[in-house]
Amino acid sequence: MKCKNKRNTINTIKTLYDSKSKRNLKSLIKQAQNLDCLSMQLDNNTHYAANIIKDSCFDKEGNKNLVLLESSISFSTFVTLKCKNNYFNKLRCGFYEHDMERTSEEGKQKYSFCEWGLFDSIFHFMKLRKTIYVILDVENYLTYVLSTPVPTYGHHCLMLLFHYDTVQKKYVMNLINPHGQDSKVYHDYLLINKKDTKTVITYHFDDIVDVAIIKKLLIAFKKYTGKNVLYNPKENTYFGANLQAGDNYGICFIFPILIWYNLGVFYSTDKYVGKRKIKNMKCLLQKNNINKLVESTLAHFTSRTEEFFENNFHKADFTDMLDEYLKQKNNYLTKLMLQRLVGFIGQKAIITKMY
Repeated sequence: MKCKNKRNTINTIKTLYDSKSKRNLKSLIKQAQNLDCLSMQLDNNTHYAANIIKDSCFDKEGNKNLVLLESSISFSTFVTLKCKNNYFNKLRCGFYEHDMERTSEEGKQKYSFCEWGLFDSIFHFMKLRKTIYVILDVENYLTYVLSTPVPTYGHHCLMLLFHYDTVQKKYVMNLINPHGQDSKVYHDYLLINKKDTKTVITYHFDDIVDVAIIKKLLIAFKKYTGKNVLYNPKENTYFGANLQAGDNYGICFIFPILIWYNLGVFYSTDKYVGKRKIKNMKCLLQKNNINKLVESTLAHFTSRTEEFFENNFHKADFTDMLDEYLKQKNNYLTKLMLQRLVGFIGQKAIITKMY
């Protein structure tokens, strides 16, 4: 699937899989920082670039139906609150819209940044029957205790994917954590004690921490909007391969955009890996097959990953096979995915459209 052709090669956006930055891991991460890939600001450059990618690379239905929002949440703040609903009700989000006036004046597509309440935004786009992709930046996602002299927090990002189920006539939400099935073990949140920062306070959840907090978010959403969103943790949570299985550098920030690209380019277009056909993402969503939707993101990174997917994607134990494959590749695929993303977002054809 190629991005739309422009009038000259300078303005032609290369596809993700044709892009590559020739740098080592440390300099790649630095370049990613310069591109705002690690930023928790709602109007960061990567968020902006994701909208240019939508207009330039997505298939017709993906371009029309998909909406990208970015928001942020602090787990360390959330667990200490008695009234959870008020916290969620006040969450903000950012998104980009076409700026018709500036586009007309400057002769090229321009965008304006909008900031609004997260719940108001989701509800607004639900009324328009959009498929809503939320990048949720999580501050203080987990606490490192054994690997550091004193406890320290680590940040992360989750994705919430809302789509309208045509059978049930309701919206369904899918929760995506790049750690996939490895996230099942996290039932305890460790809060650093403010009075004694060398110790932690444990908050235990019956559900996985991610699931418990997102379920609370959906309860608050229903009270705020009157809209019930379906979410079955077993069916609508990504428990596929740990996409960071070979990652020793903490590059969770690459996956929101990689998954966004795969979702939009193949939204209504079937994906072919060699001779094997993977159903389009809209179809996988309707079938609640979130694991295949997310895992298919990795299929085209190298000729060897293509061969692996072509030979094994149909197998019942594919998730475990992919998990082991990623571990065996160690940092090789981590570096390659980062190279592709940095090369893709940082290409001149995208940068010139931003300014």
